[in-house]
Amino acid sequence: MADERGGRLRVDGELDRFGGPPGPYAVVCVVMAVIWFLVGLLLDRDDGLTMIVVDSGGRGVVWALLWLALGWARRRRTGSGGPSLPTAAARRKYARRGAVIGLGVGVPFFGGLIALCVGTGQSWGYVVIFAVVLVALATTAARAGLPRNGWVPGA
Repeated sequence: MADERGGRLRVDGELDRFGGPPGPYAVVCVVMAVIWFLVGLLLDRDDGLTMIVVDSGGRGVVWALLWLALGWARRRRTGSGGPSLPTAAARRKYARRGAVIGLGVGVPFFGGLIALCVGTGQSWGYVVIFAVVLVALATTAARAGLPRNGWVPGA
């Protein structure tokens, strides 16, 4: 499972494909929510389908954060701080990819969960959690790599 380049795990290399923050978090959050959705269906407690979806989204938020935090702590401990990007242009491209993927995955996912919660009258606690995560994703994306002016797509 270890890669030849410095003992990094293959999962780290796969997450690096999603760029810098918030890209990997948004993708892992959706994956964790899908896993928790399937677990919720298997453990059917006579909850409605909307409650299973909202609950799995909330669990996905927490478990994705925990999973990535453990991965980042392991990277820091082993000294492999992520991909080695030789130039400033490569670092900007990596950061932009993470910002675009993070917003492209996070806005529809968390926006949909917020709309589902509000539309079905679910707990407002979930709405607050999803809104905070959405604002954090947007803030991280804005700081990480979205160009402020003069950006040409594909450049």
